Amino acid sequence: MNRDGAKSRGITERVQFKFVLSFCALLAGLIVLLNTYPIAASRDLVASEKESSLLSQASVISSSLSTLSPLEPESVGQVMDLLELSSSGRIVVTDELGIILYDTGSPSGKGKAAMLAEVALALEGKQVFHSVFSGGAFVSTAAMPVRAGGVTLGAVYVQEYDTAQAELILSIQNRLVTISIAASVAALALTVVFSRALTRRITRLAEAIRVVRGGDYAHRLKPEGNDELTELCEEFNNMTQTLETTEQQRRRFVSDASHELKTPLAAIRLLADSIEQNADMDEATMREFVSDIGTEADRLQRTTEKLLDLSRRDDGVQAARVPVDLGEVARSTLRLLSPLVYTKIAPRYFYRGALLSSAALFLVFLLVPMPDWAAAAITGVMGLLQGATVPTLVIICCDVFPERTASATSIVVFGVSLASMTSPAAMGAVIASAGAQAAMLSVTACTVVAALALPRRR
Repeated sequence: MNRDGAKSRGITERVQFKFVLSFCALLAGLIVLLNTYPIAASRDLVASEKESSLLSQASVISSSLSTLSPLEPESVGQVMDLLELSSSGRIVVTDELGIILYDTGSPSGKGKAAMLAEVALALEGKQVFHSVFSGGAFVSTAAMPVRAGGVTLGAVYVQEYDTAQAELILSIQNRLVTISIAASVAALALTVVFSRALTRRITRLAEAIRVVRGGDYAHRLKPEGNDELTELCEEFNNMTQTLETTEQQRRRFVSDASHELKTPLAAIRLLADSIEQNADMDEATMREFVSDIGTEADRLQRTTEKLLDLSRRDDGVQAARVPVDLGEVARSTLRLLSPLVYTKIAPRYFYRGALLSSAALFLVFLLVPMPDWAAAAITGVMGLLQGATVPTLVIICCDVFPERTASATSIVVFGVSLASMTSPAAMGAVIASAGAQAAMLSVTACTVVAALALPRRR
């Protein structure tokens, strides 16, 4: 294995080597076929031509000699001289016993027995032809009986030694060999180049798979071309996109599941701390907190069961739907968070501090001369402080009336809206009767009274 996780392979195990080897085997077969079939076909064509020519020549001689009975050397010689046959080979005429009567290849052989298989077959009444490509020449032989009145008088043997057509075929063969070698070299070079380009794309795909296997699901390949490998790269990109989306959903699911599990655990811890820190807590409140701890434990169990149901949904199991009372959920959540609110936020102190700070800033605004930008800044801070008192007042009222949280919230919102609508008219009446400064002081006094006059927590 390499450092990047790739398996090390020998040269004989690589796809490129196998591809080149297969192509070389195919190329070798084509070269062998190219160098054998045309030459064999040419030789067969020349042999067929020689067969026709020699048998025709032997037939002419046999027909001319069939008028002689019996065959004598002198008469045979005269007939052959009259025929004036031009041949680059040898012509032999024998009697019925195979004794040579005429021989252009070896005149001294007259009177001797012809030790030729073709002559023996011709004396049996058969036509014989044989052609051999050897020694850079075509050696063709033909034999035919000389017959008259159904009687075999002798035999004619014709042999031709042709080097011209043999040299032509040899030159064609040499050219084919040269062309084959050049084509093989060029094809082998192109095969190496194309196979390397092919395997390079496959190698890039394998490297990308190793990257994705390492956890980098955002890795993508750049498709090149429009072939099957391009389609494979596109499918790889689609697969990594799906894996990336699945991984994001898995992480989000783990985060949500952790949150869902931590929420009841945090509520249980908060309720337990409230019981531990409040030694003088009455028995009813303690029972309520203990009941809430049990409720949160049940919630934790239900959350765990829901997570198990989600895992079973991959197997096609459908979860049952249960109606949920959102009002009860809101009241329970508010009841559970109220200890945290009073422990961490202290809404009563925040409410009083915000209103008193707003009143102090209002007095500074009235009594201290200041530039416009400072006045605008103080006005903005007062608006923020008074705006923050509204939700704080809602929390306080819900704590005072825990069984009527919705009504307490509605009353606070209604009171704030009513004050917003009536305060301009009241301010106008006070300004008209007592002046602007008296109106401002009355607003400050109302703010201080609102900060101090809070109902006690039950």
